[in-house]
Amino acid sequence: MSLPTHFDVPAKGGKTVKIPSVGFGTWAAGDKSWAKEATLEALKAGYRHLDCAWMYGVDGAIGDAIKESGIPREEIWVTVSRCGEVATFMSAMAVLPAPCLGEISVLTSWDL
Repeated sequence: MSLPTHFDVPAKGGKTVKIPSVGFGTWAAGDKSWAKEATLEALKAGYRHLDCAWMYGVDGAIGDAIKESGIPREEIWVTVSRCGEVATFMSAMAVLPAPCLGEISVLTSWDL
């Protein structure tokens, strides 16, 4: 049995979108120096789903890698996680430094 390349996800207006089943994680583990180059290499290798979180502090580097890759932004899924203390989607968008990432594909939440 092989891993599917995409999963169908319900979207607005009764549409279905395909999200890549495997994403590249951007957790910096305290060292942010690798983020841009590693993400750029992941995109070159074929990843089209980037798993990010505002607390990683690497959004700028990830955004730079997306731009530098030359891959159309609409082909790249960006999943952003937020902490539980950010209560709503709108308040999350106010604190996330996500404009450098472009449009957020999926916003997830978890509690501390």
